[in-house]
Amino acid sequence: MRRRPEQNWFWVEEMQKRPEWPIGDALLERFSTLDIWESNNEQILLAAHPRLAGQVRLVSESVQRNCAWVVERSYLERTDDLPAKLGLDAVVAELAARFDGNADA
Repeated sequence: MRRRPEQNWFWVEEMQKRPEWPIGDALLERFSTLDIWESNNEQILLAAHPRLAGQVRLVSESVQRNCAWVVERSYLERTDDLPAKLGLDAVVAELAARFDGNADA
């Protein structure tokens, strides 16, 4: 739940596992990210310098076919304070890699 001077909102997200550490700072970061995303303000979006959390990893699962490994699925995984997985394709994975907080990316 996000209570603020503008429009309030409610978000539900299923976690794959129970957090092992306090998650207050991670939740504040998530709220800030969602505020920017939902702002519908081009200037705010263009001024943002997105970055992936340091704990995010790209995981690829492969299967053996015809004497070679073939990637079956890939996902971003955050395993620390807010454990989560987000499936994505190769193009989006390459785009996400550019999110390092730099304006030049």
